[in-house]
Formats: sequence, C-alpha cells, structure tokens
Amino acid sequence: MTRLKLIGLLPFTLTVLGGCNLMSSPESTVKSMVEAVHDGDLEKLAKHSNYAELPADAQQKLSTTVGLTSVGSKEKGGLASVEVSCARSGSGDSEVANCTNKITFKDGTNDAGSAKVVKIGGDWKVKLN
Repeated sequence: MTRLKLIGLLPFTLTVLGGCNLMSSPESTVKSMVEAVHDGDLEKLAKHSNYAELPADAQQKLSTTVGLTSVGSKEKGGLASVEVSCARSGSGDSEVANCTNKITFKDGTNDAGSAKVVKIGGDWKVKLN
C-alpha cells in the first residue's frame, strides 16, 4: 500500500518540480522557445527568453517575425518534431549553452537554427540580442 501511495505522488512531484523550473535545461528551453515561435505565442516566447529586456522597436519587429513564422509553420502542417543539441560552458549563473535545433514539419520539410542560452537567476533563457 505504501508503494502505491509513493507511485501516486510521482506525477504530482514531477509537476511541482517542473513548475519550480528545477528540471529546466537549455535543451528544453530552446524546444519551448521554438514551439512558442511556431505557435505565435509571444507570452511563452517571453517566458523562455530575455524578450522583456529588448527595446520596444525590437520587440515589435520580433512580434511581426513570430507572426509570419507561425503562418508559415501552419502552411507546412505545423511542427512534427524539434530536436535540440547543446554544448555548455561556464558554471553557476555564468553558465552558457550554444544550441542547435532541427525542426521537422508535418509536411516532411525541415529547418534548422541555433540559439545562445544563458542562465538568468537560475533559469535558462534564450538570448535574443
């Protein structure tokens, strides 16, 4: 019976840890960021990047780019998969990761990109500038 209680608590524990960002990684941050851009979700993009630090004109340009990317992604059937690979350097809050990603769309076409990810206050964020 005790084992069943422990197993029952596992999803709750994983949810709490995920919500506290203790399970964050540069790979998961880049994947979330790519998904946000292709979904046209600026709120999610801001959560996983230094978007708030950008000047207003840069935020406006990025908003337009995200909108166009989202439309293009929908024309390709949306995202089928996102693969991310990162190389880390530094430690603690000065840790940095240079990441590459491969995007596969549902129509079978591919795209690739790269991102620099930094630790800000213990959280991984894609550096947009």
